[in-house]
Amino acid sequence: MTILERIIRLNNELNQLDENKPILVSYDSKNHDLRFHQLNRTIILSYISPLYLNSKNIKIGVLNQFGFNQLKSSIMDLLASSDFHEGELIPHIEELGISFYKFIRTGNHARPEKVITLKFMNITSKFWVWINCKYHSNELLILYKIIKDESRS
Repeated sequence: MTILERIIRLNNELNQLDENKPILVSYDSKNHDLRFHQLNRTIILSYISPLYLNSKNIKIGVLNQFGFNQLKSSIMDLLASSDFHEGELIPHIEELGISFYKFIRTGNHARPEKVITLKFMNITSKFWVWINCKYHSNELLILYKIIKDESRS
């Protein structure tokens, strides 16, 4: 599967989520699965996982409405980019996402320039994840506890 096919599939699967509700994001380091959770829906992004590193050992995070809209907007900008379709952009794996760079030539030198970043989580602190879940809804707090218990086993 090419990077273009992965990004298109990611976009299609993110369209299944409700942008008005927080998304719990978990990373299963045993199976190398990145998962997006909402009530009654879990999306497993195993095709993104080879591109995703979890070097900070963050197992659960939150993608709130702002982060989700930013991710969707970045994906749409990336898919609209002619440089992306022509293979001019180079992906770089980051701790919580993927950045895409283009080499800019000036004279005899070339330097990388960041074009776009896809962030999979925008809240990673255990405390702030818990606060977001606790005060958003009781159902989200229960979902958080279930995911946290699953990550321990």
